[in-house]
Amino acid sequence: MGLYRQAIVDAAEDPDAIIEGAKILNNTKLFPWNDLGNIEITSLLVMFVGIIFAFIAYLDGYKADDPYPGYGDVYRRVLKVKKSIQAKIKKINDDWTKNILDYNSSQSKLSEVGIKGINNWSHEINTIEQIRDDYLEIMKQLENEFQQAISLYVATYNRFHKDQKLSIKNVSLFTKEQYNMDKEFSDTRVFFMTDTQRLRQEEIQKNKFVKELSIVIKDVEKINTTFSERIKKLSNKYDTRIVS
Repeated sequence: MGLYRQAIVDAAEDPDAIIEGAKILNNTKLFPWNDLGNIEITSLLVMFVGIIFAFIAYLDGYKADDPYPGYGDVYRRVLKVKKSIQAKIKKINDDWTKNILDYNSSQSKLSEVGIKGINNWSHEINTIEQIRDDYLEIMKQLENEFQQAISLYVATYNRFHKDQKLSIKNVSLFTKEQYNMDKEFSDTRVFFMTDTQRLRQEEIQKNKFVKELSIVIKDVEKINTTFSERIKKLSNKYDTRIVS
């Protein structure tokens, strides 16, 4: 517009010219860029104002989402609901995925704790047996040392008292009842096992634990699969893709 204004101004400066719009437009170059040096300030301002308005119109068109009256507002409301649904579906999936990961971790820990518990049980049973055996061995050693002390005493006494022979028999440091380990360890005797019995029982308990845990894991996996399918169906049912 600034260029065409300048063309009109130039034509009007001719005193013999009659300003006819059609004639001026016909005689004006379509792209009069070579005449930019002759443009006056007013025409230049018109050019810049036109460029600014053109740029504003371009930005407005670039950001426009309203090709039809009211379409943009409806689209934005639908988009808001879509984002809300997507956020809720995402939270459901994220929470369920976290629960599955936590379950898998707990399952591994449960297996480790179970086997470790059985190993600890076997170790403690063996410790009880060792304590009983060591206790009995100590009693026998003390009894043997006691008998040796008596024998030494009798021999020494008889050496210096040849006319009075001394004899000490049937004297024991412990009674027969005290050698009865079932009685001495009556509170733990139900746990007494030989190594063969203990190892056999350990194997039985481990096999039983593994079998029962496997059954529980399968049952839980069925439940997890059911819920995973339900969540998948829910996600597909509320698929919020917007078809333009």
